[in-house]
Amino acid sequence: TEYGSAGAACLRLQWGDDIHVADNVFILQAENRADGFKSWGRALMVSLSEAGRKALFENNLIVAMGKDGRGKAAGIAVVANNQSSELVFRNNTVVSTWADVLLADSYGHADGFARFEDNTFMRAVHAPEFVTIRSQYSERPSTGVFVGTRFVGGASFMDVDLEFGGTGLKEIAVAARLEISVAGGDGRPIAQAAVSIADVEGAEVFSGMTDDTGRVVAEIVQYRLTNRDKGKLNRMVGRLSGRDSWLSPHTPHEVTASSNGRAARARVEVDGDSRLDLTLR
Repeated sequence: TEYGSAGAACLRLQWGDDIHVADNVFILQAENRADGFKSWGRALMVSLSEAGRKALFENNLIVAMGKDGRGKAAGIAVVANNQSSELVFRNNTVVSTWADVLLADSYGHADGFARFEDNTFMRAVHAPEFVTIRSQYSERPSTGVFVGTRFVGGASFMDVDLEFGGTGLKEIAVAARLEISVAGGDGRPIAQAAVSIADVEGAEVFSGMTDDTGRVVAEIVQYRLTNRDKGKLNRMVGRLSGRDSWLSPHTPHEVTASSNGRAARARVEVDGDSRLDLTLR
């Protein structure tokens, strides 16, 4: 009672390596009581404090609900000074009344660009305080990479509050997979064709070779929400109760494929997972 609140976590992880957490159901409940006492929590409270450490959370159902839609009920909370890009959340379903993802709060920052791959983020039906991705520590980093994300019930990348006006680095990369198929004029696939992709600024963001079926898959950043360089960014007002975020576009992309003196080029607007067919001439 000396704290005036009670915090909980279904699972708390701050140390270790080569960790695999799969096929679980995590349920957290929060409540702001009429007498002023608050119960709150983070369903998953996780971080890896050293770069290179690995942990994979996959195929879990994560539910974080506040009574009457109120109270801090975070689904995935990366809040304990993460430094590893190999902290991965894959193919989980997250439902919350407050935030599906929390990147940094008073316990610690979310550096290292943890990866969120092919997850489904849901807004609970009655959730007046809900923000899809949020921060509660404006002076500390909030970072992440989101690939192949699915949304349900009003959750969205337009519904993000990372406290972009804060002094800490606030940046999430929104990415998709682009499958490139390369064939010759006769329609036959070309193996070992060189494929290069440049972003809207002309910077090469992918270089690779096609496989025996003439295909290669590239992970492409569509845009970043970031405060890294406020002077160069386009201000964007989203569904953020009047707060501003910052959008840095990376698409359209220029895709080039070549093999044995033949080449093909295409300009593509990456907006979600997609496929591009190229014919070398």
